[in-house]
Amino acid sequence: MHADSGLIAGLLVRPWDTLRLGFSFRDALQLRYDLVTDIGIEGVGRLVAHITGTSLYTPQQFTWAAAWDPVRPLTLTLDVVWSRWSLAPDPTARFDITVDGAPLGLGALEADSAPVDLDAVDTVGPRLGVEWRVAEAWALRAGYALQPTPLPAQTGRSNALDSDAHQVGIGVGYSFPDPLALHDAPLTIDLAGQLNLLGARRHAKANREDAVGSLDAGGPIWHLALTLRHDFR
Repeated sequence: MHADSGLIAGLLVRPWDTLRLGFSFRDALQLRYDLVTDIGIEGVGRLVAHITGTSLYTPQQFTWAAAWDPVRPLTLTLDVVWSRWSLAPDPTARFDITVDGAPLGLGALEADSAPVDLDAVDTVGPRLGVEWRVAEAWALRAGYALQPTPLPAQTGRSNALDSDAHQVGIGVGYSFPDPLALHDAPLTIDLAGQLNLLGARRHAKANREDAVGSLDAGGPIWHLALTLRHDFR
């Protein structure tokens, strides 16, 4: 297997004390695999499978962001993310299989798999956030993000199901002194919950004899996160 490396870069500008503007770039990442399986099956023959492909793909992203403090305990944020899904590779595994069928009175048999074109498009998604520091130690947070789907409706043989996602989250943070007194910086506990609501989407197959058939996809996905953070100063 071969894991990629990619560039991550960012720029922060503070034109005023209450306004921060940022830009970041994250290169695409993916895991390429190349596996060979050689199996001898008694009475049948020898099977050699060469499996290659790409998985765990994340697209190249450009993010423009702003954070504004209209009053001291309140912070408003806005991000716009451009994701280059149009560059996504074929996610399916490629199989090249050879079977020596001599024990069965057959010659060598060969088979391979057909590639799948995702036909993905680039997406642009906004993200909004708010943080209210109700006290020196406490902060309340909420946010919303729209994550458009890069994939078209699945009318052919493939079934890469996806739809536009509306993400809503709330959270609370609490900071307290280091109980071991090793550092002056406080520790922070953050608790957050998120609803990822995938819009209902119909995938009508062009071929009525498709093995899977037409289907609907969508629904909620819930997330809960608890983190402990310590900033070193």
